[in-house]
Parts: sequence; C-alpha cells; structure tokens
Amino acid sequence: RKYAVETLCINEAIFSASHFQNIPNLLRINRGEYIHLSQLSADPEKLLPIVDHLKSLLTFSNHVSALRLYNDKKITCRLIGVSTPILLFSLIQFFYSDQFNLSRYPKICLVGHSETGNRTTGVTSEIIRYIMEKDSPCSYAELYQHFVDKLGYEQMSVYNVHFNSQIIRYSGSVVVHLATLGWSEDKQAALEILAANHLNDRKSAGKPFGLISHLYDYMYDRLPELPDQISWTPTVIGELLCSEGKFRIIGTTRNAFVSVPNSLNIENLDDLLHYILDTEFDGAANIEQFIFDMREKGILKKSLTSMMLGIDSRVLIDGNVVKLARLSNSAEGT
Repeated sequence: RKYAVETLCINEAIFSASHFQNIPNLLRINRGEYIHLSQLSADPEKLLPIVDHLKSLLTFSNHVSALRLYNDKKITCRLIGVSTPILLFSLIQFFYSDQFNLSRYPKICLVGHSETGNRTTGVTSEIIRYIMEKDSPCSYAELYQHFVDKLGYEQMSVYNVHFNSQIIRYSGSVVVHLATLGWSEDKQAALEILAANHLNDRKSAGKPFGLISHLYDYMYDRLPELPDQISWTPTVIGELLCSEGKFRIIGTTRNAFVSVPNSLNIENLDDLLHYILDTEFDGAANIEQFIFDMREKGILKKSLTSMMLGIDSRVLIDGNVVKLARLSNSAEGT
C-alpha cells in the first residue's frame, strides 16, 4: 500500500477498493498485514492434517472458529510456518475454497452450510439463532461453553450479542430472544400504557420517576401475557420498556425510569439528583445520608461519585456534602 500510494501516487481509497483485492496470491497474515504466497513456500499437502482435523470438528457443528483450529493444531502450524490464525484462515481459503466456506473471518464451515438465502451469516447470527432455537432463557455461561470453549470464537463475540435488537437481557447473566417471549406491538403498547399510568400516579405524589420494581411487585398480574415457560423478571420489564426509546432507565440499580421526553426534562442521573436535591433537600445534604435516601428510593445501588455525574454536572460533591453546583458559584461570586 505504501509503495502504491507514495511511489506510484495511486489514490489510497481507489487502491484499497479496486487494486488491492485483485493482487494475486496475496494472503492476510494479521490485521492490516499481508504476505505474498511465494514468501511462504506453502505446500497444500502439509495442511492436510489440519484440514482433516477441521473436517472432524465440522462433523459436530456446522461451523468452527479459525482460532479454535489454530489452537488445536498450533504445533503443526508453527512447523509449516503458519504463525497466526488469520494466516491459517487465508491458506485454507486459498487452497481449499472448494470444500469450505471462509467468507467471513474467523468462521469456517463446509460449503453450503452457512447460507441463508443468498446471504452468508456471521458468528453473531449463529449465536442469535442458537438463543432463538433454545426457546428459553440462555445463560452466558452456556454460550461461552458452546461458542468459546467448543468452537473457539472470542468472548466478546458472545458478550456483544445482547446489543442486537432481537436479544434482551433476562437477568444479569442470562439473555432471551424476543421470539421466545412471543412479543408483539400490541404487548409493547400495553406495557408502555401500564408504565405511563404508573408515572402519572407517582407524579401526582410529587415523585418524578417510576420504579420497575413497582411494576413487578404490584402490577405483575396486569403485565402482558408471556408463554407458559417464561416468567417476568424486573430485568425483562426494563429491557422491553426501553426498547422503543419512549422510556429510559436512570441510576445504578436499573430500577428508576422516566418517560422520554418528560415535563421536568430529566434525562439522566445528574438531572434526577439535581431535581431531588433542589426540591427535597434545599440544595444540599450530607452525602452519606443522601446516598442512603437514594438507595431507599431505588436510584442508587451503592455509592455516588463525581464520575457518575459527568463532566458538566449540576450536582457537586464537596467533601462530605453533596449540593447544587450553582450554590458554589453563588458563594464564589460573593
């Protein structure tokens, strides 16, 4: 790339999009690093023990990670000059593309086993499918055992699955597919109405936020119906309630919530604590007592730190006192 861009004066974007991919016998060795096949003295027959092991792995699962294959055959790989999982993936892709589908690193599968219509699926799709086909809440421990320990994928591939819109948290270390919940637009609307009514009741009592725990403890029978094998959890209520962006959970207990938008313009923890300090504590309070009260209200789990409030916080922690920042500004101005 450096030679093409700096010496031949080829536009880098054009080189990457048009020329780079067409260079023959170029293998990827690492992220952003490539090597020409001629520099390896690669012999496809030396890969046969690795390929045979790959085929045996694929008799138990329709896909496996190049990381798992490399770790299983690390000594063999080193003996034939293969130093990284990415290079192993590239070599199998170069010599055995007629037998294996290697369209998306690090996933390897037999030809024809990863196609959904005309679209090749990645590991995230495989994890989502696994959770959906389980048809019940699925623990991260089970996902790690299957996709990391057994198939060799990275832990982050599993952890990040909860960011997919089809997957929600069921509890702290358990996820579930929306299809398993039999979730629908009508059920979403019913949950949102229940939450809005709860917020109105709280607002009438001078409380600017609702509690997931109240919906779970006192309104359980009014929650939308779930399949017989699935029970409501506070985590599921919060995840579904916030899924359409009309409500937002605030605080470290993941219990307090507000509607978005709301008449008091409360959008985050700083806004909520500012409102409570101003209306209930005359602007300042002993920090230990304040934290205790916020725990009782269902807002804080343990402590309160300046980092939790943000850079431009309107709430200031000063020694053993928590107060509105404008009070300090007023004091400095006098």
